[in-house]
Amino acid sequence: MQYRGSYYNYKVIADDGSMLVMNMRTEAKIKIPKKYVSKISCVIDPNVKTQIDEKRVSKLLEEGFVVPDTLDESKLIEMKINELVFGGETLDVTILSTLDCNFRCSYCFETTNDYRMTLETEERVIKFFEREIPHCKQLRLSWFGGEPLVCTEQVLRMTRRINDICKKNKVPMRGFISTNGYCLEVPVFRELVKNRITKFQICLDGPERFHNVSRPHSFNDDSYRKILENLINIKNNVGSGVYKIAIRCNVTPTVEPYMEEYIDELSRYFKGDNRFSLIFQCVRNWGGEKVKEEQIVKSEQEVYMKLFLMAREKGVNSSEAISLAPVVGVCQAAQRNGFMIDPKGNLRKCSLAMFNKDTKNVDQIGTIDSNGKKHINEEKLAKWIMGMSEHKEKCKKCFLFPYCMGGHCPYSKNILNKDDCNLYNESILKEHLLAYDKSYSIKVWDEI
Repeated sequence: MQYRGSYYNYKVIADDGSMLVMNMRTEAKIKIPKKYVSKISCVIDPNVKTQIDEKRVSKLLEEGFVVPDTLDESKLIEMKINELVFGGETLDVTILSTLDCNFRCSYCFETTNDYRMTLETEERVIKFFEREIPHCKQLRLSWFGGEPLVCTEQVLRMTRRINDICKKNKVPMRGFISTNGYCLEVPVFRELVKNRITKFQICLDGPERFHNVSRPHSFNDDSYRKILENLINIKNNVGSGVYKIAIRCNVTPTVEPYMEEYIDELSRYFKGDNRFSLIFQCVRNWGGEKVKEEQIVKSEQEVYMKLFLMAREKGVNSSEAISLAPVVGVCQAAQRNGFMIDPKGNLRKCSLAMFNKDTKNVDQIGTIDSNGKKHINEEKLAKWIMGMSEHKEKCKKCFLFPYCMGGHCPYSKNILNKDDCNLYNESILKEHLLAYDKSYSIKVWDEI
């Protein structure tokens, strides 16, 4: 049988001349010592077909670095995508308790209003979970907004009730909240973690003087200090290792030259603590009327390469905390069993679409009645989920295909009909591998 290298091998040459390789389909990582690099490069090259000694490279075969020439690897990825899009094992729900927010971010795509979920709507939503959870094998619960913790009591109350429903039905729950962190004081944090909300995303947009301009509180002049104080208090007073906090910086051309100052400050508090990671997102035009052209960087890839490298050199957990697992990015909006519940109890798909006047109608795919039963408009649903496993040939042979899936955003791909390429992720992938190597987390195969 003839073999070839996988199309999904990604290679980086480290400073010592060794070669780090990650297979994006299997997530396997190896480090090839310098003396073997030339020989193994040919073996794992997708354009080289050869007869090989299976015993001698058995580990490469087991980990997917080498595959039979007859194998269509893209079909395996498309099968996984279809399992997530059409499978019913995971119920993936994001709740928007309110569209209100205590911040006035300069690039926000949302139109803020003070509408909040009523107690009557809350009961409908809880009944929805009582109906749906017994029929799934896992619940992914997320909180978003507006700012969800503007409604702290409701978020905590609903999370407890949903967690209890999961426990009653022996269904595991994975919880996430995207919050600006202003109201995330230790007692609130403890209660969220206790009820299985263990992943957090909190934004600090560069050094204090820049953050307070781009993410100002509605009445407090210094939102940065309050958020940082909350994070430090959590670090010092909540000893559990089950939670993960991603501190996200939304990068603009204005703040980018000062990012070393920002990373230096955060490293003083969070260096060496793997519960905290620092991630970067270049500001984009996500819609709305606020974002300005001067807030958008010209080359995301260059910015990510620079910032993730800087974080690695300063010892802050960063690129290594980003999951690059295959099809991990299948958005809730692309899943038949994925829903966003707005403050009025409507079933939706995407917050970007909800705030776009041209797409907000197709975004609302259904409703929840007083008994918690969902009513879905199948025609609208089909627009979001059909075609998500159809890809261009050039995408199928790209090393990033298992991760980006040829453009995995259903809003962009299916609703706006845009052809997006995510090659900027290569810079994150490179730093991800180098960071793992720095911590000696990649096995060395010197017996090949």
